Amino acid sequence: MHSFFDMQKNTRDNQDPWLSLINLMLGLMMVFFFIAIVFMSNNLQDKVKSPFFDDEIQNETQASIYYALQTEFQAEILKWNAHLDKNTLSFDFLSSDLYFIEGGKRLSENYEKILSDFFPRYINVIKKFRDDIEELRIEAHTSTNWKLDSTEEEAYFNNLRLSQIKTGEVFQFVYSLVPKETYWIKRNVIAVGFSSSKARIVKGIEDIQKSKRISFRVILEKGTFREGEGKNEIID
Repeated sequence: MHSFFDMQKNTRDNQDPWLSLINLMLGLMMVFFFIAIVFMSNNLQDKVKSPFFDDEIQNETQASIYYALQTEFQAEILKWNAHLDKNTLSFDFLSSDLYFIEGGKRLSENYEKILSDFFPRYINVIKKFRDDIEELRIEAHTSTNWKLDSTEEEAYFNNLRLSQIKTGEVFQFVYSLVPKETYWIKRNVIAVGFSSSKARIVKGIEDIQKSKRISFRVILEKGTFREGEGKNEIID
């Protein structure tokens, strides 16, 4: 009998170190498990707060707006002598002198027809992204040219007045094209005349026709990539 109980005791004694080791390993695994949960939780919070994470979301929105506009107007862009910039979400009507009469102070009949086709479709595209849009700008840009005997300052301020007249004329016309959207437009669309402050420079030389433009530009809620927003926009 003693030998039988002695064998059982010896067996338990031999198992005790292994049981202790297993319990220790399980305890360590639980500790590491909770550490991993805490780490992942903190990492997620940091990512949500990170401006880089916001930029990633914003980039997706910017790309979505660009491709939606590109798809909508791909058949007309060349016909209208227009350009859609994916970096600034600016839809530019180039050589804007062609769209105005009376020294640039009134819309031409041809441009009114183009805007009547363009603007309702444009609003229909961007209204899907309203929650992400801070404002919509109607911008008028000029070249640096004025009269030959004008100083640089005279040319700039004369062009400033002209660009303000042009963008005001465009805004007033397109406003009437979408009567169901006027409430949103009055609160989110602004007209800006930039004069020649954002003239287009190509390899160190001003491109006169590309500098003269009317732009419809989406500004995202938390900003957007604004390449070429210095004094002059440089195009390689």
